[in-house]
Amino acid sequence: MKRFFNIIPGKDAACILLYGEIGEYDRVRSGDIARELIEAESASRQIDVRINSIGGDIFTGMAIFNAFRQSAADITIYIDGVAASMGSVIAACGKPVKMSRYARLMVHSLRAVLMETRAKWRRLRDAEKLEDTLCEIYAARCKKTKEEIRSEWFDGKDHWFTARQAVELGLVDEIYDADPVPEDSTPEQIYKIF
Repeated sequence: MKRFFNIIPGKDAACILLYGEIGEYDRVRSGDIARELIEAESASRQIDVRINSIGGDIFTGMAIFNAFRQSAADITIYIDGVAASMGSVIAACGKPVKMSRYARLMVHSLRAVLMETRAKWRRLRDAEKLEDTLCEIYAARCKKTKEEIRSEWFDGKDHWFTARQAVELGLVDEIYDADPVPEDSTPEQIYKIF
């Protein structure tokens, strides 16, 4: 089975990589992440979680979110590439959340891929309650009401944010890249910087 994450011990902090799609089948799995978190907590009081995820299953994501949120460790979340959908929900529990100026964050309404099973239809009936939970998470992070979050971001569209926009909205606390790249830089100037 391929693993998209691991734990990396460090001098000052342990690091957990949350790279890949979130779900229970050959993806970033909640049980594996919880086990990695427990191992990291025993090694370090400071844990860095690095995210590059397009999202995935809401229930798996909620289990990961709650494991991080309930941890006694100081957890800093870094968005390295993308934190989309459930990836952005998980990022919301960081204390603090830092984002690369080149990364993106995406929020949208709950989506379900339905197969013709009763269990899937039952889950769809609970979609409004699940969306209410997600709105509550984003509202607490952005210091807005659930109703504001629902009307702004739960409209059936994908809402993509740059690092600067995410900071302005309160979705992240800061941009972690040390050297700013001027917005009017030419491709040649950007190439020289890196």
